[in-house]
Amino acid sequence: MNTGVESLDAEYVAVVNPDAVADAGCIETLVDFLEARRTAGVAAPQLRWPDGRLQPTGRSFPTVGATVLRRSPLRRLWPPSERQMHHYRLDRTDADEPWRADWLLGAFWVVRRSAFELVGGMDDGYRMYVEDMDFCARLAEHGLERWVVPAATAVHEYQAVIDRQFVSRRNWWHARGMARFARRHPALVSRRRTT
Repeated sequence: MNTGVESLDAEYVAVVNPDAVADAGCIETLVDFLEARRTAGVAAPQLRWPDGRLQPTGRSFPTVGATVLRRSPLRRLWPPSERQMHHYRLDRTDADEPWRADWLLGAFWVVRRSAFELVGGMDDGYRMYVEDMDFCARLAEHGLERWVVPAATAVHEYQAVIDRQFVSRRNWWHARGMARFARRHPALVSRRRTT
């Protein structure tokens, strides 16, 4: 991503995973939103699964305990989508209006190039997971907002491999990414949720 952004001179950059497809007008809607809201560094569409269900797109920064629950066999006893409504932002009531999130799932973004450069781009120290969370944390440190814009939509055929298995190479990459995130942003992972 860093190489791609460096090769462009555009004010806005769409970052799209190969398993995500924008609906008509998605990118234009996100660019218009960023144009109107200069305090925003990045905006994401509302993602949907291929069957049309909403996919949690904007999330709260995780706590250590919540991460352990999501990434261990405990999730079979206490399903995260039921027990961690706040993390997945499933507790919101404003589903049709743009809303701020701590971080955005990295499957589909439009990012302001100046914001990308301000935070130094993506951290190459992450293998595959958590780089999106780290990027959004660094935007937050610079006072830049992260938004989900439901008027923009995209389909994301998210494989969720680490949600189906407990032991795999990808689970190891995720664990390493979370450890790096905790070292870089200790205040975010050590806090307690108050709402």
